[in-house]
Amino acid sequence: WGGTPLDDAVRSRHTDVVAYLKAKGATRGDAKSWIERAIDLADGDEADAANTAGAAGTPAPAAAGGGVGTLTAPLRPAVEAGLLCAAAAQGRVDVLRELNAAAGWPAAAANVDGRTALHCAAAAGRLEAVKFLVDAARAPLDATDCWGCCPLDEAVRGRHADVAKFLRQRGAKHSPGGSEAGLAATNAAALHAAAFAGDVDRVKELLKTHGDGLARAANHDLRTALHLAAAEGHAAVAAALVDEAKADASAPDRFGFTPLDDAVRHGRDEVASLLRARGGMPGAGAKAPCTCAVS
Repeated sequence: WGGTPLDDAVRSRHTDVVAYLKAKGATRGDAKSWIERAIDLADGDEADAANTAGAAGTPAPAAAGGGVGTLTAPLRPAVEAGLLCAAAAQGRVDVLRELNAAAGWPAAAANVDGRTALHCAAAAGRLEAVKFLVDAARAPLDATDCWGCCPLDEAVRGRHADVAKFLRQRGAKHSPGGSEAGLAATNAAALHAAAFAGDVDRVKELLKTHGDGLARAANHDLRTALHLAAAEGHAAVAAALVDEAKADASAPDRFGFTPLDDAVRHGRDEVASLLRARGGMPGAGAKAPCTCAVS
């Protein structure tokens, strides 16, 4: 792309790094990213956009009415999708409007993962960008990415209530894969991460939002949020999972260990006492003889 380390520091607004690199003699490159060129177009700086062609040999956006339509045919779909998704994720409605009006690019363009600009705007909670894409650019509401998720799924997953409400008002529906398998897996992963970190408020929020059944969700090793909380010694999280969500204190994982076993193995005495008081029992893994080699 023709960018230098100084370009990256400037783009990311790391002023201390910029100052250091400049003091060492670093210089800017000659190229801009495609999203930067699109922003130049939206800001009316066509000359700057035209004068900063990429180092990869692709033509720059034309300054005289041609817009970015001068791209070669093989490159155009990928660049269209990349530009639209980047602008949407940043909430740059001005860029989206410029691309849609001047170049006539389709809002349905999808990147390599099947994600459209509407997916990206919804996932980032960019309500104004979502409104433009739906009402002005006629972006498809039911487009699904390679994971089976549609824009509404993304809004709900990101807890962007205003975006989800707007999409539903326009007739959006959850996709079968996104609303069921995809979202369920995401919610379970979020609960497991919160339990592991000891974030009891987040644990309670997830259980309130998605139901007590989430506490029974297990990962590929059949470990639940309670296993993780027990192993890390997070008594408040363990109490919330058992007392409020009725998590099974004796549920065995793939290796036969229960949450009580994890608490005992890791010396989490407070959690172990709590689980025993709630009826927690050791599993087959704790009772199996050790077959480890001893040197």
